[in-house]
Amino acid sequence: MSEETGGMDLIHLLQQLDPVLLVAVVAALCFVEECGLPVPFAPGDVMMMIGGLAIAGHAVDPIVFIASVFVASAGGALLGREIFARLGRSALMKVATRLRCGGALERAERMVRRSGWRAICFGRLIPGLRVHTTQVAGVSQVPRLTFLAGLLPAVAIYIGVFTGLGIAVGPSALELLHQIQHELIKLALIAAPLLAGMLVAGRLVGRWLSCRQLSSRIA
Repeated sequence: MSEETGGMDLIHLLQQLDPVLLVAVVAALCFVEECGLPVPFAPGDVMMMIGGLAIAGHAVDPIVFIASVFVASAGGALLGREIFARLGRSALMKVATRLRCGGALERAERMVRRSGWRAICFGRLIPGLRVHTTQVAGVSQVPRLTFLAGLLPAVAIYIGVFTGLGIAVGPSALELLHQIQHELIKLALIAAPLLAGMLVAGRLVGRWLSCRQLSSRIA
């Protein structure tokens, strides 16, 4: 079963849950993701939209859902900051390099060091940098109050936007999101071999130029 199919099956399963259990599951998944553990089969934006669908269908109380997810997301991010503060930058960068997200981490680090709480708030609103911003805040030892000042408004905006999409647009929002994710995956599959080929070609050309320079010096 593909990851996309598994993700859609999970969405259908969540939509059929008891309302109380649905809120608990969405909040738990958001908490885990905010701690810094990848949840590719249930990303936070999709979870918010599922909650919005449930609110639109009068299956879930909006105040209960938003409050639960806000507490879970903020609490997970705070715990994530503490975890990565103890983990350290070198260990984080080793893991990030293996996962091929070192560039995103470095961009988040530059933003946080340059602008403090404003960068934390802004970084958590940029797709691909949200959790990385929390990780960088931890390894950079950003003060807890500074982190909170940027975290809380960003969490509120994030929940409001994606839950609002689920309420306003309905099932078509999830379908559009999955189409975009599918196209991005296809683009990555096409681009990766091309990039690898360019890197190999670049190395071969570099070696050839080095050999020519060495031959000319010997001559």
